[in-house]
Amino acid sequence: MADVDPTFVYGDAAALTAGHGPSDHVARLPRGLRGKTELLAALAGALSFPEYFGDNWDALSDCMTDLSWLPAKRVLLVHADLPLWRNDDQRTYLELLRDALQSWADDAERDVVIGFAEADRAEIERLLGDAS
Repeated sequence: MADVDPTFVYGDAAALTAGHGPSDHVARLPRGLRGKTELLAALAGALSFPEYFGDNWDALSDCMTDLSWLPAKRVLLVHADLPLWRNDDQRTYLELLRDALQSWADDAERDVVIGFAEADRAEIERLLGDAS
């Protein structure tokens, strides 16, 4: 698993989840999540979001920076591909994930890892680089 980018990790799903322990929470997002509603529903299921999750970007940000309902010390969110392909929400989603990871950076109680396929690295870096 390569970790050149300090925010996300890149590799195939097997490499990204290799070595995870039985007490880790591994959330896998399937390929082909093209709509915001579909993506948010998949995230809510994969990360066991509470019932109060509001199905919007603010609610996603709140949940991604909380995760208190998950007993796992290590949480892995692995994307089979880059969701929202060619959609204006794609950059918003990536920025939200990056900000959530930054909020967890100094937390000694929880390790949050977000992974993408190596094939998506250049597009992610382009989108986040364009946002600077």
